[in-house]
Amino acid sequence: LSGYQRKKYVAKLAYVFIATNTTKLSDVVFGLDQCCELLGSNVYSEKFIAYMTLELLYHHANINDSIGRRATQQVKKDLASTDDDVVCLALNFLGVVGKSHEELTHELIHEVFQVLRSPTSAQILKKKSALAFLALLRNDSSILTQDVRRKHLWIQRIISLLDDSSNYRLMISVLPLIEFIAREVDSQACVKLIPQLSTILQNCIFAENRPADEFHRNQISSGIPDPWIVTKIVSILNFLICSPSSTSGEVTFSNIDQATLGKLRVCVTKVIEIGTRPAVDVIMRTIQNTILFSLINFASKLDPSVDAIASSVNALCSLLSSNETNTRYLTLDCLTKLCSINGKGARDEVRAYHIEQLFQILATERDSSIVRKLVDLLYTLTDVGNVQMIVNELLKYMTGSRQPDHHIRSDIAVKVAILTEKYAHDTNWYVVVTLKLLSLANASFNNDDIWQRLCQIVVNNESLHQLTSRHLVEYLYQPNMSEPLVKA
Repeated sequence: LSGYQRKKYVAKLAYVFIATNTTKLSDVVFGLDQCCELLGSNVYSEKFIAYMTLELLYHHANINDSIGRRATQQVKKDLASTDDDVVCLALNFLGVVGKSHEELTHELIHEVFQVLRSPTSAQILKKKSALAFLALLRNDSSILTQDVRRKHLWIQRIISLLDDSSNYRLMISVLPLIEFIAREVDSQACVKLIPQLSTILQNCIFAENRPADEFHRNQISSGIPDPWIVTKIVSILNFLICSPSSTSGEVTFSNIDQATLGKLRVCVTKVIEIGTRPAVDVIMRTIQNTILFSLINFASKLDPSVDAIASSVNALCSLLSSNETNTRYLTLDCLTKLCSINGKGARDEVRAYHIEQLFQILATERDSSIVRKLVDLLYTLTDVGNVQMIVNELLKYMTGSRQPDHHIRSDIAVKVAILTEKYAHDTNWYVVVTLKLLSLANASFNNDDIWQRLCQIVVNNESLHQLTSRHLVEYLYQPNMSEPLVKA
């Protein structure tokens, strides 16, 4: 066979494998030897077809058993090639299949690292080698941890790739590798990156105020930071700063220098301003929301000032009027986290200026997932001062013309029962509300605990006997009286 014929027939086998939904594997494996022949070819198109086909088949154990050793040797040879295109093909192959084969990890991890660390490697090779190294490391992270000296040297070399802060394309590939090392290998080795990552984050977010270098050229036209870099850096910082360390206790914002902390807070302020701009299209709005949610969730751990909390809350509440369901859901989720983590400051801001907006959404929203998130937020916002107002709104929703599904009814019923007992300063009101809750006919929630607790409280408080009995008699005259009230 000529190289062209071999390439053509292997491509046909790959097509058969794909078009039959991988069910014809046993019918195409006879072409593996020819595929290995193509793998050793010096013609790019032939080598490409071989790598592509092996990427499709390699995760099957019998394929690896048949040609695993031959393929590994050829990949090792291609990684040492002086042709960048050939090295790219080998790195692509490892990035796809390396995460599931320990043999590839132990045989080729050194070769991949040599491409990554080499000062003469082209940018495209460093990008691909970073992602291939990550795929191999995910398969077996002990390749770093078993040798302390190697671990420190290799991690230091990988971290140094961030020094080229103008090369944002390389940065996008290196950041996932650094995050994996921080989470799974050695978090303390990455803690020193916090000031550098904060600077990169600030440069990215304030790109529109900077010269149009390569790092910012693709962002200045829209005035929106690169969402991939922002979210990945925030994810790494969130782990390094807010997660406990096994060796030195918990790293918190109090351990960070004020200059770095100032950069992070400035970034939050800027992102809030960007997130509240009018968007020219859906894509821009999605990018704005992605950046806004990631930074505000992170900012909730910054212990910001009262003004910063108010700005965050107002920015989020402005998104509640969005026509996009996903945006409203994420906004409510973020508000709930903000109120839970920042405590009284965030809750007071929502109570004072946005509680009516939340009630309006509860009355009109048709998406059950959003209603569930909204109920969680209202539950977080409840205190002695507003418990009656919030409980009444929740009961109004349960008895409204648009009957919620039984899962939401159950969730609301449990929360109402907890809130009335926890915050009610008027026992008469507690009795009235609990009886109202139990009167909902055909309620699908588990209400045994509710009516039993009511009986316990009423029996032990003589002043409640007459009120409770009178209301029970009134409910007895109504049609379809619920079973829990009969039990009570």
